[in-house]
Amino acid sequence: WSWPGRHRLSGAVSRRMLSYGAVAGAASVVGFFNYRVDVLMVIGLDSREGAGIYSSAVAVAEGVWLFSSAIALASYARVGSATREEAAHLTAVGVRHTIIVVVGGAVVAALVAPPLLGIVFGDVYRAGATPLRILCIGTAVYAPASLLSNYFTVQLGRPAIALWLAALSCLVSVTLGFAFIPSLGYTGAAWATTLSYTLSAAIATVVFLRITDIPASELWRIRGDDFLSYFRLARGILSRGTLARGVKGS
Repeated sequence: WSWPGRHRLSGAVSRRMLSYGAVAGAASVVGFFNYRVDVLMVIGLDSREGAGIYSSAVAVAEGVWLFSSAIALASYARVGSATREEAAHLTAVGVRHTIIVVVGGAVVAALVAPPLLGIVFGDVYRAGATPLRILCIGTAVYAPASLLSNYFTVQLGRPAIALWLAALSCLVSVTLGFAFIPSLGYTGAAWATTLSYTLSAAIATVVFLRITDIPASELWRIRGDDFLSYFRLARGILSRGTLARGVKGS
């Protein structure tokens, strides 16, 4: 109980912590709303039935984000604790691996869209094949956004960048949604979402490149070692598994 008396709170530090937490929290809320506003607009401007079909397409398209989200979560602490240069290069490596896996996953999902939706949700949802293919473009382009957001938030300590990017994407999605959905239905929502994701991802990339001075090729040019790292990972997992079985058997 004597600890509070011996450790006085710093008003300046407390205000900075509260401000940082409030902005970072607002970025998360706006980002979540950005992911769901298209479905809400389909309900209001098209129909609930259309929203159900469109939601199935969204669920499959956003499934390709599982890998990029895992990379962002795994690298979160390292990005925050590393030097500015090391964090930038680590982010770039994560973006390249995201491109390798997510783009491949998006292409596969787009190619097998009708049977995939039919198997997962039922034949009536095969109508969502066209918006799914459109959304696969947007989710593939937007996948690195979580990695760039990590850099802005935990390395630069500027969550406001992530907040404004999410707000911009949401604003564009809503504006284009009002323009496209009445005439194109839920396919218009897919185009609005994809275009908003593309614009936000492009701006985030430009901001990251300018802040870090990293060449664009560091983000987009896939290296042979990037592919080899998967084989090294598999070999390491297999060797540890073999070692564990040997220890257990002994």
